[in-house]
Amino acid sequence: MWHSLLVIRDLVLGVEEFFIADPGSACAAGHWDTRRMQIVFSAGDNHVAQAVLVDPDDFTALSLGIAQHVPRPQVVAALAKMGPGLDGAEAFVSVAAIKGLAGDRAADAEWLAQLDSMIERARKRGSINEAGDMRGHLVRAGGQ
Repeated sequence: MWHSLLVIRDLVLGVEEFFIADPGSACAAGHWDTRRMQIVFSAGDNHVAQAVLVDPDDFTALSLGIAQHVPRPQVVAALAKMGPGLDGAEAFVSVAAIKGLAGDRAADAEWLAQLDSMIERARKRGSINEAGDMRGHLVRAGGQ
């Protein structure tokens, strides 16, 4: 589900960049540079939002976003399975969860080295907690 996806604050670079990627838009058609590793939450089954890792080979940043019409309790439940979960308007996601969403890439030594480099940049910016989880500001599409 890619309807009204909002990409949020860049954890590594600390830049706030917001836009909506609707099907058929210039962004969805690839006319904007939307590349970055993203965890996207969409409506799921059993009261838990589905998480998908998008652009897992872009180590510029990690972003989090919620598709429109996904109930908050589903997102809370999904985040609770991925790390410490919500902390106000921010969320912590474990590196293990990121690797799990990456599938086969997580077995690739080069991919892991690039992920480690991204994590170190995030650590220098204060976006990694004591347990090693990555922090991000969580925003719903449309700013809701």
